[in-house]
Amino acid sequence: MFERKTYLRTDIEKLYYNDLPSSVKTQLKALMSLDIYTKKHIEDVPKYVYKICKQANLHQEQIDFAMTAAYLHDVGKIFIKSEILQKNDRLTEEEYEEMKTHTIKGYEICMSFDELNQYAPVVRGHHENLDGTGYPDGLKDNEISYTTRIVKVADVYSALLNKRQYKEAFSTRKIFEIIYEDVKNNKTDGEILCLLLSAIIDDKKEELKEIKHNFNNYVSQLEYNENIFECLNSYITERMKPENILRKIKENKYIHKLEGFEIENFQDINKLLIYINNNIINLTKSIKQKENLEKDIKDLNEFFKLTYKKVK
Repeated sequence: MFERKTYLRTDIEKLYYNDLPSSVKTQLKALMSLDIYTKKHIEDVPKYVYKICKQANLHQEQIDFAMTAAYLHDVGKIFIKSEILQKNDRLTEEEYEEMKTHTIKGYEICMSFDELNQYAPVVRGHHENLDGTGYPDGLKDNEISYTTRIVKVADVYSALLNKRQYKEAFSTRKIFEIIYEDVKNNKTDGEILCLLLSAIIDDKKEELKEIKHNFNNYVSQLEYNENIFECLNSYITERMKPENILRKIKENKYIHKLEGFEIENFQDINKLLIYINNNIINLTKSIKQKENLEKDIKDLNEFFKLTYKKVK
């Protein structure tokens, strides 16, 4: 059921956006202008919907439908007060009730355009739960379409992954702990979660492959830059005469190999210090990224096995 399908990572969702009807783009531009967090979410949900659809091996017509629905899923938020959408704290009960109306308002927008009618049920239902506890209609099980379930999983994943006004981004493990809990409680479709997990594992493995390819180079570059940084600091802290510092720098076997740097005065030394320090920071991040990716892949495989066992 869950055969892993590896596919090339592209910005395919951008191609879908370009092909959207003008009426859709008009609504999306209004929505994305609200704030950077809403814009990021609107751009990301179709990306994850596409990944799920490809893993599910859906027909092209199904993918086209799901992608347009994904772009439209939050269109009703253009009618939600900005002070609610952009609030830095948790919403009050009254504010949350108003926020929930974006599903109905989005449905009404879609129903007002002939070419968008078909997407209206997905827009209305993307916050429904399989156990009937969702909104706005309390739909259950097969009352919720497969496309709506896909958009729901992509929507939740994007919301948890990205920073918002009122929260920081969650870790990979925390995200899937939350979504898996909904699968256990029969709120979210476990099969679709497995598809998303498969796609993200594939993406992270590609990233890890690229980093591993360059890893030895990163390590050697880091050691090289740290040596230069240490030499520069020692020359300065030893309180040498300016002319002696410049001479030492020019003779240093590590610094001598640097291309594009001519050390003639103390201003050049400061520039070199900043350059080397930035290099060390970036290289350290790349090495740390390898560890983080390995941990994420391990965690994702664990959640894949748990979810697969739950829905098998």
